[in-house]
Amino acid sequence: MRFLIISLISGTFFYFAIDIISYLSKKINLYSNYLKKFLLSQKFIQKYVNFLEIKLEKAGLNNVSVEKFILLQILAGSFLSLFLWILLEKIDVLNLSLSFFLSGFFSFIFIETRIKKRQKEIFKVLPDIIDLLTLLVSSGLDFWTAIEVIIQNEKNIIVEELKNAKKEIELGKSRYLALQSLSKRLDNKYVTSTLNSIISTLQLGTPIVETLKSLSDELHTEKSYFSEKIASEAPVKMMIPIILFIFPTIFIMIFGPILYFFFTGKI
Repeated sequence: MRFLIISLISGTFFYFAIDIISYLSKKINLYSNYLKKFLLSQKFIQKYVNFLEIKLEKAGLNNVSVEKFILLQILAGSFLSLFLWILLEKIDVLNLSLSFFLSGFFSFIFIETRIKKRQKEIFKVLPDIIDLLTLLVSSGLDFWTAIEVIIQNEKNIIVEELKNAKKEIELGKSRYLALQSLSKRLDNKYVTSTLNSIISTLQLGTPIVETLKSLSDELHTEKSYFSEKIASEAPVKMMIPIILFIFPTIFIMIFGPILYFFFTGKI
């Protein structure tokens, strides 16, 4: 009976999937506004809201507001509660608590995974951006014109943030404050260090080319060191699957026949 109910609900959902997703999207936008007003009125959860804002920004989820994220957590918890009710044929406080706990837990795992992936990609593309800047400035362009050229011709995480910084400058923000905001959004120690050096050089009026060359060398050295570190950690990480999967198989192949003959009395 439970299998029939689950199959019926699943089939109905997939048949009307597009309509359901469209409807939920509209409702999320509508109720997120009400939720926003509620959250702002509750001072005791304001810290949680601020924490989520920082996490979503670090994960690059700028198109997802805190209110929508919390509403999605609630919806996920509700669907999980419904699934447990159908599966176990009962619902209680424990099941509800477990559903919403798992909803929040996995949503934060998703965010942390996004943050780690984003940080790795930033570290990967930053030396290339500095190399391009060095090449363009060395060819005679000034720093800000070189930034414009990179924005127009490249596409990656840092370039997307440079576009946001450009929009802030167009709205009246100073160039240096826009770069500092970019550093804060990316929240990467290499980006912060690089931008601090660039800002200091520009403010002092000293030639930027030498600074860029120095930064490029440092970043490539750091990238090489990081690659060597990953390579040195590979054998240690390989030990876990070897111990869990390969060694047991070898033992079964070697000692399996011996044990078989021993217990059957053929030895």
